[in-house]
This record gives sequence, structure tokens and C-alpha cells, in this order.
Amino acid sequence: MLDKTVKIDGTLIHQEKRNSRLVLTQTPESNWESLLPKVKKMAYENKFGKIVGRVPEGAIKTFQLNGYRIEAKIPGLYNGHTTGYFLADYLNKDRMFLDKSQLKKSESIRAMAKAAQGSGENISERLPSNLSIQELNTGDIVQIGKLHRKAFSPSSSPVYEPENLLQLFNQNHLFYGLFRQDELVVTALVKLDEDESNVEILDFATHPSYCGENLSYYLVPEIKRSTSILGYKTIYTLVRASSYGFNITLSKLGFILAGTLLNNTVVGNTLENMNVWYLN
Repeated sequence: MLDKTVKIDGTLIHQEKRNSRLVLTQTPESNWESLLPKVKKMAYENKFGKIVGRVPEGAIKTFQLNGYRIEAKIPGLYNGHTTGYFLADYLNKDRMFLDKSQLKKSESIRAMAKAAQGSGENISERLPSNLSIQELNTGDIVQIGKLHRKAFSPSSSPVYEPENLLQLFNQNHLFYGLFRQDELVVTALVKLDEDESNVEILDFATHPSYCGENLSYYLVPEIKRSTSILGYKTIYTLVRASSYGFNITLSKLGFILAGTLLNNTVVGNTLENMNVWYLN
């Protein structure tokens, strides 16, 4: 992988060079006060513009005293009962702001998504007869890799390399596939967190010939169904705030908007805002 994960005082910190950010995902309470100065030092050394912490409610005060601000809130993120927060510290202060056109578009998308809330929750019952969904396994790595090569540029995703795909399968990740006849046309990458009892939908890959058909719409209910059977309490995902289609899709499927991470992720060559959606 291009990114690097390190551990400081028991906390996992993801160094994302392309996104110019650090991400904290495991933060043991006893180490927060000593941890945050170390994280900021690491961010400055790497010339990153943003630090993001995904932390439980008990961490809020310490993070805010260290200059972080809340950007999203997910009730029940931790084991179905403890609220989780996304907080951000901006080393590059210009990254904190949106221009007027971005703000107007984001507000328009949020309004349209809100109007569609819950209107498609039974979509799985309307799966077209020529489509089928299944959970993929290591025997499907060649097919997944071929699809990812077509869907992503090498600079944006190295995930299609077989060794990287195998690593994901071995690290509590699942792939779901949507087939048209026998052709794999969409995959969804899902990360399972057993300790927190939550599921993150990390990415969708769609064959270029099928872009615009919104086929990922059919995969989300299957992810919800199968991970619920496994006992996971909460599903969440980050979506480009500028994407009309998928923000509206998630709202139709009953997901709730948790907030927006500003100038968070590079998509193509553009630094994008990411909406956080969740479903308990």
C-alpha cells in the first residue's frame, strides 16, 4: 500500500501522503493527552495539512482543548451504544474553508438527499433478474483485480494488486460483488471492526461500461443484511459531498447524515469534502 500505518502509545495512526493527512482510529483513553502532541509533531514532519481523529465521546474534551473541532457525529458507533466523533485539526488553515460554489452545491445535495430519506429501503426486493449478489473470497482475487484496473487509475488505487487484495482479505475486510450474468461489474470493499462492532464501507468499484446505472445501490442492502447477521451494530461510510447520486442513494436506503469532513480526500486530482453517513 502507498499509505503507512504506525502505532504510538497503542494508537493506530494512518499516514496518508496523497491526502496530506494523518488519521487516528484507535485512541486508548489514558494516552490522549500525551498522544496528541506526538501526532501533531508527526504531521508537521510529514508536511501534512490535516489530522483526523475518529474517537469515542469521552475523548472530546481533550481533543477540543488541543484545537480540534467536531466535523461528524455517529450515535452508537462503538458497540451500538457509545457515540463516535470525527474531529479535525488543520495545520494548513486554508483547508478549513469552502468557497461559495462548493458550499452552495453541498447544501443543494444535502437538501435533495434529505427529501429522499428512506424512500428506497426495500430496494433489495427489486433486484433485476439479470443481476446477482454474492460475498467474494480469495478465489475471486483475479476477477476483483481486473475490475479494479478498469475502474481506478494506478495513482488513485493500488488495491488491484493481488498481494494487496490478499492482505485485505486477511485483515477483516470483505468484498461483495454484483454480477450481470457471469460478469463481475461492481465490487464493494467493507472493513469489519470486531472490537467496536461496526462496519465501514470503504469503496465501490464499477466497471466503466456500467457507470451511471447506480448499480452499487443494490449492494448496500446486502452489506446491511449480512453484517447484521454477523452481529455488527452500525454501518458507516464516507461519500464525496459533491456526488448527487450516492448521497441520495444512501438517504433513500435509510442512512443518516452525520456531518461533513472538509477538504478531506483526494479524488482524481481534487481535494474533496466527504459526507459521513451511518445506519444503526
